[in-house]
Amino acid sequence: MPVGASAGTLNETLVQGGLSSPIYLTHAGDSRLFVAEQGGDIEILGVGTFLDISTKISTGGERGLLGLAFHPSCASNRFSTSSIHEPQMATW
Repeated sequence: MPVGASAGTLNETLVQGGLSSPIYLTHAGDSRLFVAEQGGDIEILGVGTFLDISTKISTGGERGLLGLAFHPSCASNRFSTSSIHEPQMATW
């Protein structure tokens, strides 16, 4: 810390409870915030479930839904992608 600077205060604010292993937070270029949960759920904060692929993947350790990204033009083309680590990926 520079000489003469003081340490700031960090406050925590709970935005949404009830999530299970949230691993990633992102947006789709609009006001919605999406949370990817390792177990395979993608939630829109304050709205609810956007996508549930929990029955299609296995989880634990480093397996499961590990990321989420939206195309820069998602509002018009609706493209998104997710990162899933699944050694024996099921066909779906």
